[in-house]
Amino acid sequence: MSFQYSKTARSVRGLKSPEKFVLITLAWYADSGRPGDTFPSVATLARDCAMTPRGVRGILRRLEKEKLIKVAIGAGKDGTNRYTLELETMDGATPEPHSGEEQCSEGNALPVSPGTPFRQYGS
Repeated sequence: MSFQYSKTARSVRGLKSPEKFVLITLAWYADSGRPGDTFPSVATLARDCAMTPRGVRGILRRLEKEKLIKVAIGAGKDGTNRYTLELETMDGATPEPHSGEEQCSEGNALPVSPGTPFRQYGS
């Protein structure tokens, strides 16, 4: 596990929660002997992130498009894919928002005071 990659992955802004979770999970698997390389199978990522393999593959494509990772098909251990974390890109990265979405900022966030009860869905 690489704390450097995990810390940097956590600092990436602009990702949806599932995308960030997959990126952090990839960082957790980073091989310290081969900086930035990680080899978990899609099935392992899906299990660890409580997602479907199809959902994980879609997220991996988005992370690759955003240049946060590089994917080498079948180049990992035991024929798994090799994912290389792009630390330079990840450091301070703010990927483009998904189409039709607003980015949350302090200016448009709803204020919540400590002790404010949350409303139950449908109430």
